[in-house]
Amino acid sequence: MLKTEKQVKQQARAALKGNFTQLIATAGLAATAVILVQCAQTIALLLTDCIDINTQEIVDSRYFYFLAVVAGSSALTLLISPLFNGFIKAAVNTAVKKTCEAGDAFYYFRGAGRYFKTLLINLILFLFFSIITNAFNPANYLQKIFPQWYEQGLGFNLESTAVVAAETVATVVKIIVFMLFVHFPLLAYALNDNISVGRCVFVNIGFAFKNFGKLFRLVMSFIGWFALCFFVVPLIYVVPYYTVAAATSARWLYEMDNNRGFI
Repeated sequence: MLKTEKQVKQQARAALKGNFTQLIATAGLAATAVILVQCAQTIALLLTDCIDINTQEIVDSRYFYFLAVVAGSSALTLLISPLFNGFIKAAVNTAVKKTCEAGDAFYYFRGAGRYFKTLLINLILFLFFSIITNAFNPANYLQKIFPQWYEQGLGFNLESTAVVAAETVATVVKIIVFMLFVHFPLLAYALNDNISVGRCVFVNIGFAFKNFGKLFRLVMSFIGWFALCFFVVPLIYVVPYYTVAAATSARWLYEMDNNRGFI
C-alpha cells in the first residue's frame, strides 16, 4: 500500500495533466503583478531621493517620504493579492475537478463582496505571519544587540556563526508559522469561499496544529524538489505540483475530519 504522501503526489501528477499551462499562467500573472509593484516602489524611492544610490541606505531627511512610498506599495500589494488566491483556486479546481482555467486568477475579483472578503482574510493572515515571525525571530534581536556583527561580513568566527545560525532559525520559524497559520486558511477558502472569515482564519488554527505532522511529512517529501528550485527554472514545475498536492492533501484531511464547516 502506498504511503499517504505518495498517494497525494500521484493524484496531483495525474490531475496536472492538461492543466499545467493554466496553472503556470495564473502563477505567472500573480508573480508579475508583485514584481511590477516592487519595481514601481524602487523607482518611486529613487525619484524622491529616499535612498542614497552610493550607500543604498535611507536618507534621514527623506524618511517620511520613504514611509509614504512603502505604505503605498504595501497597500497596492494587498489590493492585488487576490491574484494569489486565484492561483490557489486554480490548484484546488485542478485537484478536485481535474480541470482549471487561466481565468481562475480573477475569480476573487468577481463581485465586491467576494473581493473585500478576500482582502480581509489576506490582511489578517499577513498580520498573523508578520507579528509572530518578528516576535520569534532571533536575528532581529541579535542585530539590535550586536549590530557590528552584521557589518563586519561573514567569516570563520563566532560572530559570523551566530549570525548564520540566527538567520537559519528565522527562516525555519517563518516556514513553521506559515504552515500553522496561513497554509490551511488559504486552502480552506479556495475549497469553499462561502466559509466565514472567523472559521477560515481562527478556527483553522486548531485544525492546523492537529494536522501539522501530516503537512510536515508532505513538505519533507518535496524537499528534493524544493532544493532544485535553487536553479530557479524548476520553479515552473515545482510550484504548481506542490500546490496541487497540498490542495489534494488538505481536501483529504478536511473530509477525514468530517469537514466541520470548512469545505
